[in-house]
Amino acid sequence: MSFLLFAQADEVTAVTTVLVASAVSLISAAPVAARRGGFSVPSEVRRYVAGSAVLEVIAFIAAVAALARGPASVASVLLAQFATVVLLLGIVVLRERPAPHQLVGVGLAIVATSVFAVST
Repeated sequence: MSFLLFAQADEVTAVTTVLVASAVSLISAAPVAARRGGFSVPSEVRRYVAGSAVLEVIAFIAAVAALARGPASVASVLLAQFATVVLLLGIVVLRERPAPHQLVGVGLAIVATSVFAVST
């Protein structure tokens, strides 16, 4: 649903869309965080959290821009492949060993996305 809504936000810039979506997420999460002790992050991982946040915002802006410029049907399918990218990064960067069913899922996702891309 969010991909469809982002695709309709072509009257504003991608940065504005991400700013509004992030503000809504923060407002929604604040009561839960307040009940659980706040938004504290241990000092030894703050640098990694900040880096992850910057990369997420850049990816979010790129996603919203893709949805605004191209067909939402293609962009949303490609955006939904983030789990495949995360698994591949885990294999390459963290040297994780995924279970066989995870590898089958990645293979099926890549094949399905390729078939969809060829058919459009």
